[in-house]
Amino acid sequence: ALARVVFRGVRSRRVPRAPDGGRVQVPAWLASPVPVDLTIALGAEPPLGAAVAALAAVADTLARLHAETLAHRDVKPANCYRHEGAWVISDFGLIQTADAETSLTVGAKALGPRNFIAPEMLVRPEQADGSAADVYSLGKALFALAAGLPVPPLGEHRPELPNKRLRDWGVTHPRAFYLDRLIDQMTRELPGERPDMAFVAQTLRAWADAPAARDVSELAVDDIFNAVGDPFPQGDPPPPRPQRN
Repeated sequence: ALARVVFRGVRSRRVPRAPDGGRVQVPAWLASPVPVDLTIALGAEPPLGAAVAALAAVADTLARLHAETLAHRDVKPANCYRHEGAWVISDFGLIQTADAETSLTVGAKALGPRNFIAPEMLVRPEQADGSAADVYSLGKALFALAAGLPVPPLGEHRPELPNKRLRDWGVTHPRAFYLDRLIDQMTRELPGERPDMAFVAQTLRAWADAPAARDVSELAVDDIFNAVGDPFPQGDPPPPRPQRN
């Protein structure tokens, strides 16, 4: 199924071929850009906005895959790259298609650190919804990149749980709590409680594209009003309550 659809953001690992169609035995004369691992391309301590923008691009690719009834099922930073100026995802060894007979099984390949894997993929992977599992894994990848961790904590990221918020790991960005809210939704144990990948991609893109925070002293009244929103969207504020003597 994947061969019939060409996606921007998907990196192929096919063996290079010569112009006449033959296999390249010594491809030294072929110039091909080399993909760079996502964590290397971002740097040791990337700005939070850069990490979010990278995963927003990956989420967009995954959303288009899901729209074609394809699921990656092994989403993690190690499978994401910077290639020819774009953020891409590779390694489709566990891809799930609408045709179960053509889908590869989890037993065909090690999944790597279980911290990125949706719980249903560890129990009954052959029956799991791969698209919901991709959402879970991307949420884990987002938390790991944002917090500067090699792997994320296990389990859900509900705000009442210890060490499951970005501020618990020293992230001080003023809009980090929006990411916490999204990661909480993405990493729910029940697949049906997670958002779809299209929503995730849209939310991450909006977060990455939002204007950078400015010092409060530089904000005009209109800036503050637009940032906070109209406190009385239904009309004039209610009259003040009468004071008691």
